[in-house]
Amino acid sequence: MNLSLSYYTSLRGFVAVVWMIGMAAASFGQTTQIAHFVSPPYPPLARQAGIAGMVTLSVNVEKDGSVAGISENGQAHPLLSQEAKASITKWKFQPRDYASKLGVVFYYGFSGDMRDMNPNTTVKVDFETSSIRVFITTDTVRTTHP
Repeated sequence: MNLSLSYYTSLRGFVAVVWMIGMAAASFGQTTQIAHFVSPPYPPLARQAGIAGMVTLSVNVEKDGSVAGISENGQAHPLLSQEAKASITKWKFQPRDYASKLGVVFYYGFSGDMRDMNPNTTVKVDFETSSIRVFITTDTVRTTHP
């Protein structure tokens, strides 16, 4: 009888550990969902100057889904970085049981089309488990010199 009690105690401990690992893996693998997305514009001065590039950010998200902090990883052009950060501060994520940190990468580039006025800008978003990629593509505005 003593052997079976020890067996059940060990089995119960093992099941508890497996359950905790499963819950941790399930919550870690959850995709971060944006409840309110604000599309970043292509900065007009960057467009005129022909500036393209990548902005890599780390975003702290509170349990209620609000953005708690943003830090830049690497160096990006200040015009691009400023617009990316301004956009993220307006995002709202789905609430979760825990605060989280995720990576967001903004790719600013040109489509190759040229316009005299009113350039087209497209924004595409790709969600991964712990990161978000935002692609902002715009047309070049033709400039005339007097």
